[in-house]
Amino acid sequence: MAFYVFVFQTPPWLAAAVCLVCIGLTFVPTRWVHPMRVEARRALTLAALAAWFIAAAAAVWAGFSATPLWAQAVLIAVGAYALAHPLLPGAKTPPSP
Repeated sequence: MAFYVFVFQTPPWLAAAVCLVCIGLTFVPTRWVHPMRVEARRALTLAALAAWFIAAAAAVWAGFSATPLWAQAVLIAVGAYALAHPLLPGAKTPPSP
């Protein structure tokens, strides 16, 4: 979350609100699937991870406040994919060995 606050230069009140929401969600049971354990979309997940890394590197290189628009779009898209991943069909964690 902190990385996104730096990249998108959110106002302090919004960063505090998002932080409070995340703190509250800590106590809510959620369905979370580790993306690498879902074989059905492993290639897509790895591609999204690579795209996120490139966009994050561009944001750091630009000094956060001058993050290119394409990098911001990639960061938002990959973040949305990561949040939606557990809700997609076939996103069941295989049994532990």
